[in-house]
Amino acid sequence: MNGYEVFVKQMGGLLENDRKRIKEDLEKSLKEKGKEEAEQAERIASAKEKNVVAIANSYAVYVREECKRNPDFNRQVMADWKSAPRMLKFVRNRAKEIAFDGMAMVADHCVYDWVNEYYFLDDKEEVYEQRRKEAEAKAKAEAEAKAKAERKAKAKAEAEALLSKDEAYQNSTEEEKKKLLNKKVNELVAKAEKSAKAKEKREAKAKAEREEAIKALENEASFNNADDKEKEKLIKAKIKEIKASKKKKKSEPVQPSPVQLSPEAKARENIASNAEAMANVERIRQEAELPETKEFQQMSMTDAIMG
Repeated sequence: MNGYEVFVKQMGGLLENDRKRIKEDLEKSLKEKGKEEAEQAERIASAKEKNVVAIANSYAVYVREECKRNPDFNRQVMADWKSAPRMLKFVRNRAKEIAFDGMAMVADHCVYDWVNEYYFLDDKEEVYEQRRKEAEAKAKAEAEAKAKAERKAKAKAEAEALLSKDEAYQNSTEEEKKKLLNKKVNELVAKAEKSAKAKEKREAKAKAEREEAIKALENEASFNNADDKEKEKLIKAKIKEIKASKKKKKSEPVQPSPVQLSPEAKARENIASNAEAMANVERIRQEAELPETKEFQQMSMTDAIMG
């Protein structure tokens, strides 16, 4: 299989999705509109489909010719981390960069330059990281769905066992029994989910504490040269040490932050200080029984301010 065949296969999947979306939009539109409007909606849907096919064909023709002409391009198109959907997204983003009022008039050669730019772009690690995250998210969702189903099954069995001993339940009608059973199941499921969330929170906290301890130890030779068993001991000791340090810091009284005065408050404070200084000058003059002179005020001002 060459690069062109790989590209056509990928574009085929995209075309199928686009056609499905256009068909769904049309069916929805036909339910909401009258006969005349429905005919117009069908014409629009048909034009959209033709446009999608024409665009796909133009890309396919370019990729086919470029794969023939350039072995490096052919190899890049076949790369595991390259795909037609990502290429189209890359081209659309480039067009948005030069768009005006949401519209961009782009010449074909510019579009094909962007196609080349995408296929020679080094995004291998980015794509693999994205795939890893998607796989993790999918696995997590599946695990959560499985756990939820198991909790519900367990809750149902427990609810049935509890209600089988309840006289009021036993004397109820089938409809009432069903309601009581569902209520009890929902109560038990809610309790189990609350417990599961608390456990998940504890595990996340323990994981964060472990990572913090390892980071603190990673530059210590005694840790790096230790075997796995000894490393575990050092990690546990460091976790304990970090916890104790945080607990001690938390128990220490918090020192109040210095008050930041506004310019207006600072001005009022300066006026008050100057008034106090002048009062000190006057007090000193009176105590010394000196005449009131401008020179005396100037000489004594510094002493008065200093205390």
